Amino acid sequence: MIIEKDGNKLKLSGALAAENLNSTLDTAKSLIAECDPQNKIAMSLKGITENNGLFISFMLCCLRYAKQINRKITFTDFSNELDNMVTVYNLTQCIKSDKITKTTKSTRGRKPR
Repeated sequence: MIIEKDGNKLKLSGALAAENLNSTLDTAKSLIAECDPQNKIAMSLKGITENNGLFISFMLCCLRYAKQINRKITFTDFSNELDNMVTVYNLTQCIKSDKITKTTKSTRGRKPR
C-alpha cells in the first residue's frame, strides 16, 4: 500500500498485505504526526483496492495513534464494500466517514417496524 501526504490529507492506494502491515503502519504514524494538529486529517481511501479485516484493523490503529498525539482523522472516499464492512462490524461510532455519518443520521430515532 502507498500513502501520499498533501498538507493534512493522506491518500491511500493499493492493497494492504500482512507482510507489509508493520512498515505501512509506521509510515502512516509518521505522516499523521507531521500533520497540523489544529486541523482534522482527511484520509482518502479512494485508491484502496482491497477491503478486508486487516485494513479495518489498520484504520483502527491509525485512529488510536492519532488520538494519542491529539490529532483527529476523518476517512473519505469510502467504497460501498468498506462502508458495509464497517457497519457489519458495528464500528460506525469509531470509524467516521461522511458516507457513514449521513446513513447513521438518516436512520437515527426511527423505531423498527
